[in-house]
Amino acid sequence: MLIARDLTLRRGPQPLFEQVNFTVFRGNKVGITGANGTGKSSLFAAILGELAPDKGEISLPAALKTAHVEQEVAASGRAAIEFVLDGDAELRSVHAAVKEHVRFAQFNLLSRSPLETGFDIVLCRNVLIYLTAEARREAQGNLKQALRPGGYLLLGPTDTALDLAAYEVCWGEGAVAYRRKSGDA
Repeated sequence: MLIARDLTLRRGPQPLFEQVNFTVFRGNKVGITGANGTGKSSLFAAILGELAPDKGEISLPAALKTAHVEQEVAASGRAAIEFVLDGDAELRSVHAAVKEHVRFAQFNLLSRSPLETGFDIVLCRNVLIYLTAEARREAQGNLKQALRPGGYLLLGPTDTALDLAAYEVCWGEGAVAYRRKSGDA
């Protein structure tokens, strides 16, 4: 919880704002707007501890982790989303750990040559609906062969596994997955 009590901030002799009180609870989303020079950046600097209030106080939980993007940053060829995500070291470490254990691959579902095999999960969302019935059967046969026994096939909401005898149907809240039965050819 972020609390400002009787907060006054000045830049030079003029106050930006005086005797402001507010509380922001965990999970709240707050937008701050105003003309240039009205104190938005100064307020953020005070919250981050970079600027001392002229009067009043700002209190934050001791264990609170903050992340922010400077108002102006150096030009870069990196995508903005990458810049923002780099600010979350924990998220980036999770991404790295996942990449060590996950392999992403693209395949031609209608290829006559066999797909790679041994996958734990195969996702095929919103593709099969565009195929003819015959092509859909062929593609689903290839998907089944790509899965290891016990692996999961996840299809889009408009698709259903055609060879239901080869799968255990697993229902979840708003979703269905098909688990390939062991010993299925």
